[in-house]
Amino acid sequence: SVTGFCNYVDDWIQWIPQGTIWSAVNYKRVLSRGSEVAVNATNTNVVSKKFKVDFRASYSFTKTTGLDGLSAYDQSKGKQLIYVPLHSVAAGLQLQYCRFYIRSSNNYISTLYTSTDNSQSLKGFFISNLEVGKDFVFGPHEIGASFRVNNIGNADYQSVAQRPMPGRAYEGIIRFKFASK
Repeated sequence: SVTGFCNYVDDWIQWIPQGTIWSAVNYKRVLSRGSEVAVNATNTNVVSKKFKVDFRASYSFTKTTGLDGLSAYDQSKGKQLIYVPLHSVAAGLQLQYCRFYIRSSNNYISTLYTSTDNSQSLKGFFISNLEVGKDFVFGPHEIGASFRVNNIGNADYQSVAQRPMPGRAYEGIIRFKFASK
């Protein structure tokens, strides 16, 4: 699927860091435009009813700019708003056989500006996660057990300035799904 968008917003309010305090700022007018592309593909029992492949990927281009400066000396007019990535990509692949599965999810976020004049930024980052698991079915009920490694590459990144995100992390998951008859 492909989607395009263009939004003109009057009285856009965004929280902006002003030192250690965040405060709401009225940007007056903002133009947000871009496109999103998504691809989903799943096998339809080509190999076997027991084997399933699911692939999903998406790309987003978002150009969001202030049409007005906040003051006569403000250099933010026409610049990308803070913490709005211009490019983002997500992709995932799941292989499943007899309710055993392995799942990979990957995300890329481009540069994030941290100042309204785009003079300061956080570098883009790529995060990859991997999960293996098994689902057990007991009549209408299901129990799943899985193990996940988040941030496999131990990427050093920040989504918000001065707030480092966790490195590689391990997670065990038990999921119960109860269905009524």
